[in-house]
Amino acid sequence: MTPTVQKIIKDRIDLYKILEISSKASTEEIRRAYHKQALIHHPDKQVNHNDLSTGSPSASSDKFDLVLTSFQVLSDKSLRKQYNRLIHMKSPKTLKRARDNGLIKKFQDDLLSKEQNHKVAVPRRAVNIEQLHEDGIKKRRIYEERANTKPAKANVSIHDLPLLQMLDFETNRQFIARLKYKYRPELHIDESIITEIMSTFGKVKQVELLNVDDNYAYAKIHFDNINDLNEAVDYDYSTAQKWDGTGVRKLASLLRSCKKEYGPEGKEWTDNPTVNAVLDQYVQSVSDKKAISF
Repeated sequence: MTPTVQKIIKDRIDLYKILEISSKASTEEIRRAYHKQALIHHPDKQVNHNDLSTGSPSASSDKFDLVLTSFQVLSDKSLRKQYNRLIHMKSPKTLKRARDNGLIKKFQDDLLSKEQNHKVAVPRRAVNIEQLHEDGIKKRRIYEERANTKPAKANVSIHDLPLLQMLDFETNRQFIARLKYKYRPELHIDESIITEIMSTFGKVKQVELLNVDDNYAYAKIHFDNINDLNEAVDYDYSTAQKWDGTGVRKLASLLRSCKKEYGPEGKEWTDNPTVNAVLDQYVQSVSDKKAISF
């Protein structure tokens, strides 16, 4: 791995821009973007198409290595979460704290482990660009022939469309909120503390710590039901009176907001990245996003 984790974090390299995708891209979108960039920047292709007297094999190799690293990080749920958290640390003080806590080293070790134990879809060397292109044309022709020879039906429903063969529309009902609170490194607020604080609204099934910036930290709160979620979202966090008389009253005063993670009011539509991508395209033609109800 030519671009080290330290360089990625220090130089704030945007791996999403390397693959030319959004930060909300699904695993399938990441895979397709990687294939596209790998075919463009693979050193073997650069040698075939560039003038060897003026081309820079080293530069093309470095670019390809960065494309490969981007795919390895973003296609892995754990590595992607670690990267998102580290890349939002802006100040040198915050980065130093991450190094002292071993967060960057863990990210480095996990990435090296993935490189050693997994192979990506496109080999690093000796890839046959022309063969890949030819295989893609053959697959498209086969699909078109099957589509043209399929008997016509008088009535066609969504179940007759090839869309369901390519996309997984299974979603699970989630009751998740995104919590924002004042960041105080000396207090060492972890999942158990946040669970204790937010349990005042109802049963908390799980807490996930998210990214940290200079002033605030964020966490996902998985509630047991919609009523508990709504109560947490509707609460006025300008006061911590709800925690009066509890052992977490002081820590609860650090809370700033709690918003739904899914649905029209949330950051995502559902817990299914494919469904989110479809809905994102759909709502572009809708003037008011809240017009869609869940």
